Amino acid sequence: ILTFSTQIFYGLEVGIVVMPAPEKLASYADQLLDSAGTPDYPNALNGLQLTSRAPVRAISAAVDFSTRTIESTIENRANFLVVHHGMFWGGLERLVDVSYRRLRLLIEHDVAVDSSHLPLDRHASLGNNALLARELGLEPTGSFARHDNIFIGVSGSTNVETQALAQRAREFARKCGGEIRTTTITPGRRTKRWAMCSGAGASAAASPPGAGPCPTSSTIPACRRPTAC
Repeated sequence: ILTFSTQIFYGLEVGIVVMPAPEKLASYADQLLDSAGTPDYPNALNGLQLTSRAPVRAISAAVDFSTRTIESTIENRANFLVVHHGMFWGGLERLVDVSYRRLRLLIEHDVAVDSSHLPLDRHASLGNNALLARELGLEPTGSFARHDNIFIGVSGSTNVETQALAQRAREFARKCGGEIRTTTITPGRRTKRWAMCSGAGASAAASPPGAGPCPTSSTIPACRRPTAC
C-alpha cells in the first residue's frame, strides 16, 4: 500500500516513500480482514469511521475508542487510530459534552479513526484468537463460537497439564497489566481439547463445533485497556 517516487536533488536521483491516504489504508485492512464478509453488531460499523486530510504518518491502536485513547494518539504524533470498539459502539448519541470534545480533538489534530471488531477477532492468522493461541503455545486446528454464518473463535487438541496452561495465560495477562480467572483445577488434570473466544464470548463455551463439552475453554480478553473515559 506504500508507493514510491523518485526526484532529482542536486543531480542525484532520490527515492521517496509516499505514505497512503487514510481511505487507501482502511480499504487494504478491510480486504485483508474480510470486513464485508463478516456479520457483526450493527454499531460496530467496521472500517473507516472518520477520515483525515493528510496521508497516514503513524498508526496507534487500542481496544476502546475513548478520550484517553485520542489524547494518547495525539501525544504520540499518530494520525490514524485503529480501535476494536469504534466511535459508535454505544449507539446513537448527541454530539455534546464528551462526544463533542472527542470529535473536536480528532478534527483539530487531523486524526482518522478505523475500527475492526469481529473481523479482527476471527482472522485465521492475525486475529485476536489466533494470536492468543500462539502466545499460549497452542495450535488451532478447528473453529469455535458460531455467530450468524461465521465462527469467531478457534479450537484444537493438545496434551498439557491444565494448571500449566493456566499459568501461561496468567503470565501473558500480567504482562498486559491484567489477570485471569479460572474454575477450580484438579491437581494432575490434563487438557486434551481446548477452545477460545476473545471478548465476551462466554455463551459459546458450552461446546466447540463437532464435539461435546470442551474440557478447557477461554474467554479471557487479552490486554484490555482501562474502562473508557
